[in-house]
Amino acid sequence: MRLRLLLLGLLLPARAEAAGGFGLQDVRAILARQPQMRSAEELIAALPESLRENYTLLHTSRSLQVASAASPRVIMGLDRLFVAFNGDPAARGYEAVELLEFDDDTGAFRAAEVKFRDGAPPAYTDGPAVCAACHGQDPRPLWNSYPSWPGAFDSFDLFFATGWEERGFAGFLAGNARRGRYQYLPGLDQLTWRNPSRDLTDRLQDLVVARINKHLLPRALQGPYKAVLTGVLQNCSGIEGFIPPPLAARFARSETAAAADVRQRRSAFLADSLALERSTARFDPQRDYARDIIDFSTAELFDRGAALRYVLERDGSSIGGWFSTIGADAYRTPRDESGAIGDGLVDGRQDCAELKRESL
Repeated sequence: MRLRLLLLGLLLPARAEAAGGFGLQDVRAILARQPQMRSAEELIAALPESLRENYTLLHTSRSLQVASAASPRVIMGLDRLFVAFNGDPAARGYEAVELLEFDDDTGAFRAAEVKFRDGAPPAYTDGPAVCAACHGQDPRPLWNSYPSWPGAFDSFDLFFATGWEERGFAGFLAGNARRGRYQYLPGLDQLTWRNPSRDLTDRLQDLVVARINKHLLPRALQGPYKAVLTGVLQNCSGIEGFIPPPLAARFARSETAAAADVRQRRSAFLADSLALERSTARFDPQRDYARDIIDFSTAELFDRGAALRYVLERDGSSIGGWFSTIGADAYRTPRDESGAIGDGLVDGRQDCAELKRESL
């Protein structure tokens, strides 16, 4: 299965929504056209409904926006723009609406923030320094891969992974969902019929792959590992044998050892996922969950993502920032991110043996 990786006041022109191109410039336009705006609620309400109806809810968040079951963090996403906010006035991050946009021309993500404080006009900032601490100087989204999204109400591709989540969501629907910022989210009472975190994953991972292919990988293909990387992108086997002798000393681990590391990490991921699934109220003893998770999370053990990391992480650097997966796991790549990496960057017709000779 393929991963599925704010109208109070003036309406935006239909052009922006119809073209699927709503972005940061449109947010700035809202602020310019509504100089009387003084609250995040007004901004959220002024966003297109097509954006506001595509969201997931987090009861726990490691971001600067603190979340709880009663006042979850909201992440909206449509096309190339993602918007996040929380809802408890006493919680950290309440004054900010966070924005992340993918630039189709450059293949890079751009972060921005709108802050509302003490009745003052909103303060819009492009590339705020506070975002770089987590998202990096060259920003990337931070979101786990299928099928587990810790902190979301649909934390294991379903509502709800635990009874606590189910009770927490019911309390939210009966309370804060009817007021404040949350009142501008269409379909809250029908959210459990959908797979919002999986849908967000699909949108994000398509853009993450586009960032790698347009913004990051072309530079790597100009370096000393060009032939080796071309072999990776053409799915040649035995990549270790492509490494020229002058560079071989940089490879402390063999390809076999790296592949074994992939297997160990993915086995641990599978065990954790199964343990979480067994804890849910919807666990079905007749269903082969192990088979499902293997199908959705493993793909090839030494796939393109792992092979790229094996080749490029030679000088103590890391390309973990290329991917959206949270954490320091150097060899677990979301399957769809990995499979589409490099598509269109090599002609695909060079013989692997010829590439190996060229590399050596």
